[in-house]
Amino acid sequence: MKHISRSSKKVMKRFGVVILSAVMILTGALALSGTVDFGKIAWNDEGDAYAKVAEKTEKSIGDTFPELTKTKSSDKLSKDETVYVIMDADGNKEETLVSEWLKNPEKLDKINDKSNLSDIKNTSGDEEYTKDGSKVVWNAGGNDIKYTGKSDSDLPVSCEVTYYLDGEEVSADEIAGQKGEVEIHFNYYVNVRDRVKVNGKGYDVEHPYIMASGLMLDNEHFKDVEVTNGKCVNESGNTVCVGIAFPGIKDSLSMKDDMIDLPENVVVKAVTDDFRIDGTYTVALSGLLGDLNISSNDMTDKIDDVESALNKLSEASGKLVKGTDALKKGTDSLEDGTSKLSKGASSLKTGTSKLSKGTSKLASKSGALSKGVNKLYKGSKKLSDGTKTIKSGTKAAAKGAEQISNGLSQISGNSKALNQATAALEDNIFDTSTKQLRASLVAGGYPEEKGQQQTLTPSTYNAVIEALKKQVPTSAEEFNALKGTLDNVEQYVQSVKGYTDGVDQVSQGMDVFAEQMKALDKGAEQVDKGAAGMKAGLSSLSDSIPALKKGISKLDKGASQINEGASKLSTGASQLDNGTEKLDKGASDLEKGMSQFDKQGIKKFVSSLKEYDIDDMLNRVNAVSEASSCKHFVGGTTSKIAGETKIIFKTKEIEK
Repeated sequence: MKHISRSSKKVMKRFGVVILSAVMILTGALALSGTVDFGKIAWNDEGDAYAKVAEKTEKSIGDTFPELTKTKSSDKLSKDETVYVIMDADGNKEETLVSEWLKNPEKLDKINDKSNLSDIKNTSGDEEYTKDGSKVVWNAGGNDIKYTGKSDSDLPVSCEVTYYLDGEEVSADEIAGQKGEVEIHFNYYVNVRDRVKVNGKGYDVEHPYIMASGLMLDNEHFKDVEVTNGKCVNESGNTVCVGIAFPGIKDSLSMKDDMIDLPENVVVKAVTDDFRIDGTYTVALSGLLGDLNISSNDMTDKIDDVESALNKLSEASGKLVKGTDALKKGTDSLEDGTSKLSKGASSLKTGTSKLSKGTSKLASKSGALSKGVNKLYKGSKKLSDGTKTIKSGTKAAAKGAEQISNGLSQISGNSKALNQATAALEDNIFDTSTKQLRASLVAGGYPEEKGQQQTLTPSTYNAVIEALKKQVPTSAEEFNALKGTLDNVEQYVQSVKGYTDGVDQVSQGMDVFAEQMKALDKGAEQVDKGAAGMKAGLSSLSDSIPALKKGISKLDKGASQINEGASKLSTGASQLDNGTEKLDKGASDLEKGMSQFDKQGIKKFVSSLKEYDIDDMLNRVNAVSEASSCKHFVGGTTSKIAGETKIIFKTKEIEK
């Protein structure tokens, strides 16, 4: 898990407040849908209709969610603005009502304000004002001033509402009363950009808005309701859908799609038998990302440490790949030798079989044997020389097999140390991740006692993280990132274990192979002795024809023994050839697996950390934070008055 600095924890906490604020404001607006008909405001002939609606809306939201009406405390004059955008059912703007609150903690007698609103109404008292163009002077008398008015100015952010029926885009009139699969798309467009400077470098970013859209669907006519980037909740026979989006922020951060997922629109899907809705609500919040100020020093230091460690791991992995390559070449040579040995033993078996048959015939036809004795003697001399060559070869092969077995035993011994080091690395990573997780949870407002109970182990981290994602859904991305890191660690541990198990199996196979080679060597000695005996017998036969019958009888028995030994030698050599073939295949698989793990695992992981310019990325985050403090009031304001603004978009109802 990446190191979470104090500033990062502050960002996570503030980000959670942003989301909660957007959802609560939208829920408050949905709660008002039965008491305030935003869609009829434009046709109300009462002169103070806007003022009454604004006052009623602010009061209802304040009574239901008092935390929403609380803004940053200040001992200076400030201004809070709420904009109500009345739209037709297709999302076209019809009227814009603005509610302003001038907070006067300094108890100023007069307040110099700026406003481009028309039909300005004081909704908090009877204080009067004078207006010269956009300059407005309120005779506040030490009081706060709340007022409303109309605006025909362009909005800094706009909301587009589109309807789809069975995959085809339709208008509000066309979808009214219809049945089928429906979708409601909320698309957002930021219309203003801010130029800010961070660490001496200028950034041009879209003004950061947090958008929340929602609506209520009657469960009698809608089912299978779902919403992207949000939540659907059943309440009193209705399904309340709320989704969150962050238009333009990902582009401002210049982040790749695979690095972060910041949704930029909201889509509600459902199946209906009679499409009708009371309208939709969208809230745009500005100024809530002002605390995203992160120092890159502590994060980059930790990333450098991780990168250094992974470079060492990459170097060690490269050496391991070279070792498995060398093992593969050795088993290739071994397989080639045993293949030749198997073929030679098979040929020897064929020859001794023929020899045995020949000596049997010789015994039955001893009368004609004397003529061929001399020729047979010469052949037995060559046979003796051949068996000596075989004996020499089997001794060399047995010695080589013993050396290979000893070498593999040493490698297998090192496997234990490698497994212990890997286990220690795994324990260290999980201990460190547990400490960082506990600190992050406690700093983010999670109960300290419960936070200190959270422990990450290889067998429990999946369940712990899934449980925390449900308990703290606003930090799901951080938890997913932690899970991804620990998944990589576990994959590496299992890869090392697979390697050591493979080495142990190869070592055991070579031990068996070495023993078989010793047996083969003894068989070759027996063959050599038999050939020598046959040579001596033929010599004796040549010198003493009278004793020929006795010699032929012995020769027949000796040839039979040679044939039996050659048969066993051929069988053993064939089994040995099959074993070395499997050994060679295993070494080949091990070499390929280690090469793939080195390229696609270690090296890819290390290189991925180097793709991003951490300093520039954090500068852009801070640029978004700076842009959040830029003021874009619909009703206007002066540069000396601080404050925040929020915009509520309301579309009209749709019914047949």
